[in-house]
Amino acid sequence: MNKRICLITLLLTCRAIISNAQTNVSGFISANTNWTLIGSPYIVVNNALLSNGYTLTIDPGVVVKFNDSCALQIDGELIAIGTAQNRITFTSNKPVPAAGDWAKVHFADLSTDAVFDPIGNYLSGSIMKYCDVLYGGKLGFGEVHIESSSPYLSYCNILNSGSAGVYSNQSSHTIDSSSIKNCNGYGLYYWYNSGNCIINKDTIANNLNGGIFSGLGFIRVIGNYFTLNTSHGAILIDNGNQNIFIRENYFANNTSNTGIIQASVGLQRDTICNNIFEYNQSAKGAINCEWSHFSSPRIYNNCFYQNTSILNGTTVLTIDNIGSYDTTYIFNNNIRNNSGVSGNCFKVRLQFDNNQLMNIYNNNFIDNTGFSVLNLNQWYTTAGTLNYLCLKRNNFSNPNSQYELYNNIEYGSQNVFADSNYWGSTNTQHIDSVIYDYFDFANQSVVYYMPILPSPSAVDTTCAVIIPTSINNIELPSALVLFPNPAATHLTITFNKNINNGVLEMYNILGAKVLKENIYHVSKKEINLKTISNGIYLVKLFDGERYYCRKIIVKHN
Repeated sequence: MNKRICLITLLLTCRAIISNAQTNVSGFISANTNWTLIGSPYIVVNNALLSNGYTLTIDPGVVVKFNDSCALQIDGELIAIGTAQNRITFTSNKPVPAAGDWAKVHFADLSTDAVFDPIGNYLSGSIMKYCDVLYGGKLGFGEVHIESSSPYLSYCNILNSGSAGVYSNQSSHTIDSSSIKNCNGYGLYYWYNSGNCIINKDTIANNLNGGIFSGLGFIRVIGNYFTLNTSHGAILIDNGNQNIFIRENYFANNTSNTGIIQASVGLQRDTICNNIFEYNQSAKGAINCEWSHFSSPRIYNNCFYQNTSILNGTTVLTIDNIGSYDTTYIFNNNIRNNSGVSGNCFKVRLQFDNNQLMNIYNNNFIDNTGFSVLNLNQWYTTAGTLNYLCLKRNNFSNPNSQYELYNNIEYGSQNVFADSNYWGSTNTQHIDSVIYDYFDFANQSVVYYMPILPSPSAVDTTCAVIIPTSINNIELPSALVLFPNPAATHLTITFNKNINNGVLEMYNILGAKVLKENIYHVSKKEINLKTISNGIYLVKLFDGERYYCRKIIVKHN
C-alpha cells in the first residue's frame, strides 16, 4: 500500500512539473531544433533568429509567447504544423494580452521557400498550418512578416494585430483556409509581389484599414469571405502594373469611403467575376476603377444585392477616367438590386482620345433606387461620332429610380447609342421619361435608343448561386440544412444551433427578395412555398453574427 501511494505521489509530482514547464528562447538558433509539448510554453524573452541551413520544428499544441516588441526571424526552415484539435499558438506573454504586444514571426529572404507539386500539394519548406497568431504587429510589419520569401500558411488564425495581419514584400506565396481578423491595419498588406500570391478560401473580417492592400504585382483572390472591413473596404489595389483575379468571393457588410474593391492606376488584365456583394456601404460603389490605363478588364457574372451609398455616392460600380491607351472594359451578366438614395448605381467617366470601348451588355438592372441607374460622364470634350460605348441587351426596370440612363456628356461630343435594350416597356413616352439627354437639356448630347427590345433579354444569372462553400464563416456543412430539395409546397430548414434573433430571406435569380421572416429562439423552421413560383432561389440566414446561404429549387407538381 505504501509503495502504491509513493508511486501515485511521484506521478502527480512529475505531471505538475511537466504542466509548469517553460523554456526561454533568445539569440541565434543554430542547430536543428524541436520545440515539444513538454517544453511548452516557449517564451521569446529577446529577439530570436533561426539561422540559415537549420530547421525549427514546432509540435502540435505548443504555445510560443513573446515579450514586449520581440520577434522570431526565420532564416532557415520553419515547420509549424499543428492539428485541428491541437493548434500551435504564437501569442503575447502578458497576463492580459492586447493588440501590438509583440512584434512578428518574420520569414526573411534566406528562409526556405515552400515547395508544391504540379497540382498544388505542399511538399516541403517553411509552413505554418493550424497555427494561431495573436496580439502581435507592434513594429508595423504585421504579425506575420514575409520578406522576399515564400512560406505556406494554411488553416491559420491571424488575429488582433496592432498593424497588418500579414505584411508581404517581394514575395510569392499562398495563404489558404485561414482567418485574418480584427487587425488595426489591413488584414493582408502586399507592398510588392515578385510572383503570384494566392489568397484562397480565407475569411478576412473586421480589419480597420481594410481587408487587402495590393501594390505592385500579381494576386489571385479566390473563394474568400470579406465582411466588416472598414476604411478602405475589402480590397485596395494601387500603384499599377497588376494582374488581378478576384473570383468567387463573398463580400458582405464592408464599408468604405471609396469602393469595396478599389482599383486604381494602371491595371493590366484584371478580371472580377462570379462574386457576390451584399449589404456593403461605399461612396463610389462595390467596385471602383479609377485612372485604369493600360488595361482590358472584365467585370462579369457578379451579383449585387442591397448595397448602399455613403453621402449619396455610387452603390455598385464607378469607372472613372479610363483611356489614354487601347482599352476595352467589359461589364456583363451582372445582377443589380441596390440603393443609391439620391446618388447613382453605376457611373462611367471616359476619355475619348484613342481607342477606348466600354461594353455594357446582358445585365439585369432591376429594382435599384436612387437618382439614376446608369450615369455617363466624360473626362474632356472632343467632337466626333465614335461609337465608344456598346450598351446593348440590358434589362432596365427600376421604377424607384428617377432615371434609368442619365447622359451627362456635353453637346458637341459623342452621342450615346443605347439601342437594343429593354426598358420595362416599349412605350417611347415611358422611355423618354427615364432617359436624360439633349431633349431634357440642350447642352447634353443625344441618346439614341431605337430599336427597343420588345421583351427582356436573356441574362446569365449563374452568379446568383455561386457561394464560397468551403469557408466556415459562410456555410458549415451542417449549419443550414434544407429539405426536400427540390421542394414543392413546403420547405423545412434546420440549423445546427438555436437562433435567438435571426433573419431568413429568399431571393430569386434576379436578386428580388421573395420572402423574409424573423427567427426567434428556434432551431427549425417550416416555410410555405405555395405562393413561390417555380425556379432557383437563394436561401440566406443571418444568425446575428454571420451569413449562411443555400440554393433551393422550387418545383410544384
